Amino acid sequence: MSDIRSVCINNLINNKQHRSVSVSGSGSDLENTVRDLFNRENTPWTVDEVLQTMTFFGLDAKSLERWRKRSQENETAVAELAQTGMPGFDFETVAQVFARCQQAKDKEGKSLSSAVAFVVKSLQRELSAIRNRKLAAKAAKPEDEAEPAETQDPYDVSGMIRNPNGSYRFGPKRSSYADRDYTAGLIQNPDGTYRIAPRPRKS
Repeated sequence: MSDIRSVCINNLINNKQHRSVSVSGSGSDLENTVRDLFNRENTPWTVDEVLQTMTFFGLDAKSLERWRKRSQENETAVAELAQTGMPGFDFETVAQVFARCQQAKDKEGKSLSSAVAFVVKSLQRELSAIRNRKLAAKAAKPEDEAEPAETQDPYDVSGMIRNPNGSYRFGPKRSSYADRDYTAGLIQNPDGTYRIAPRPRKS
């Protein structure tokens, strides 16, 4: 996997003069600019930053713009990559996704630069895979490493009785029999008293 990443990054830098990129400078400067976008601690991206990054990794800027404006669904896909997609990636992961896409297109004898929909769907699948791995790791976390349960606030005086001097004391413990219904199964007389219901006679 590291070989794929190295080949992808080297190809991006060596062929930068053949691409339309919104930033200028050497290949190293371009890479550093894009890397800086991935180092912003899950901060949402702008749409322009997403387009710039995807162009840097090999998509044709004009093809990307045409695809994005072709439908509202495409616009939404790019917006979602800006808000929750790219912030969930790192530079190396995106480089690997583009390397796999490049290999697939090479086998088909087609160019990656105009395969915008293919790349976007690949990024979406990779993002889902990352999220699923995180959920699986969280589910497999031992119970003793789980978040500690919240302890009772020592200053919580609810349920306590305030003394005349301003201090508090616990109220009398309520008997477990306090709410028991002692009339269950009895018959109420007209005068309000209760009597035991007569047992049915055996035939």
